[in-house]
Parts: sequence; structure tokens; C-alpha cells
Amino acid sequence: MQAPIDRLQGLRDFARAAATAGVALRATDTDWTAGSGREVSGTALSLLLLLTGRTSTAVGHLHGPGVARLSA
Repeated sequence: MQAPIDRLQGLRDFARAAATAGVALRATDTDWTAGSGREVSGTALSLLLLLTGRTSTAVGHLHGPGVARLSA
């Protein structure tokens, strides 16, 4: 079964150009990573919220040195 976050591969360029530019995303509850830069980690659901533009909802559930970049 394919995880929903894997289905976002088509949004990769969009996500990189938008809120997640310069950060490495790492899911803490599954084996999923994307991007490079300062790490942002959280559940796959929290990362999914971030990648779909719900940054203000996701930020409170994310951790790592890259989070500050997301809320700037």
C-alpha cells in the first residue's frame, strides 16, 4: 500500500519552491525523507499538512532546526 505522502511526489517541485525550500523533511513514524538542508521532522500527517499548504497548522507539530525557516 502506498502511503499518502508518497503520492505527493508530483508536488515535489512545488513544495521545494514554496515553504519547504532549503529544508530536509523526515517523517518520524514511517521511512520517508525528502529534500536537503536543515532538518524538519514530524509525523507523516504533519508533513502532509505542510506540503499541502497548511503550514500554520503543521508548524506546531514539527521539530528540528529547519522549523524556524518555515515560520519566517
